[in-house]
Amino acid sequence: MSRALGCVLLALLEAGCAAHRAPDTDVASAASSGSAGPSSLSSVPGEEGLSPSSTTGSVAEAKTRSLEQTTSELVEETDRDLKAVLRTAATEPSAENERRVADAYRKAGILDLSYEHFSQAIRLDPRDGWAYEGRARIWRDWGFPAQGLGDAHRAAYFLHDAPEALNTLGTLLYAQGQRSEARQFFERALRKEPDAVYALNNLCYAALMDGDIGGARTVCERAVAIEPRSTAARNNLALVTMAEGDVAGATRAFAESASPAALQYNLGLVYLGSGRYAEAAAAFENAVRLNPTLPFVDERLKQARLLAGGKDARR
Repeated sequence: MSRALGCVLLALLEAGCAAHRAPDTDVASAASSGSAGPSSLSSVPGEEGLSPSSTTGSVAEAKTRSLEQTTSELVEETDRDLKAVLRTAATEPSAENERRVADAYRKAGILDLSYEHFSQAIRLDPRDGWAYEGRARIWRDWGFPAQGLGDAHRAAYFLHDAPEALNTLGTLLYAQGQRSEARQFFERALRKEPDAVYALNNLCYAALMDGDIGGARTVCERAVAIEPRSTAARNNLALVTMAEGDVAGATRAFAESASPAALQYNLGLVYLGSGRYAEAAAAFENAVRLNPTLPFVDERLKQARLLAGGKDARR
């Protein structure tokens, strides 16, 4: 079961298998914010995200995909917060104001322009740790975590091992398969901030993927106790329930916090992880019908259909 989880369950919608918190940003769930906001060990790049499969293509192609998602000119005209920070950065140039612009673009899902403004912040202040941390998250969200490691290490250095920076570094390491090292950084973040739900969620998920189901439950339950309304924490706990073999219990848990489309997607992941491939395909088809724009759903549907062509693993 844990191997199957590791292969497919990095992409919970309205969940996020963990939440990274950027400075001045609340922890949010993966699907609820797309590629904006904090990120996690989910496959949705953004508030909250590591990809369930390796990303292919060039950096230029990744940036092109980012531009295709959102027309920056339209957002700049309609997003009042973005317009305000752009105006302030133009009249009062500073690293902090450039970071605010970068954060606003990231929230809007325009990662290439967010990256450019984080870079401008660094040009204005080469010791701006939060700008390095922001760029590291963007590299991860683009699917190139190795490219962001330098920025992540600089962020931890200049921010004197701030828990958010340690957590971000952990997510990049995890994205490259360095699970043991990633867990160490999540644990270091928690020593700095014991109630950091974003780090607890990441540690929970990492423990689950390592087969430490008991440890994962302990950490997940602690995250839910600290932040009961956290969708990411509740869905992580549902993953633990599934790993324990209680598919019905996991299904009920997902149903409590997901939209209809996201529920079907999450159910598809549950079935996929438990080897019930035909049921997974049906659930992903329902998700597409309810919301064709859900991230990764087409990829998961193709995967389920391919696997369903053989024999279900549960038989």
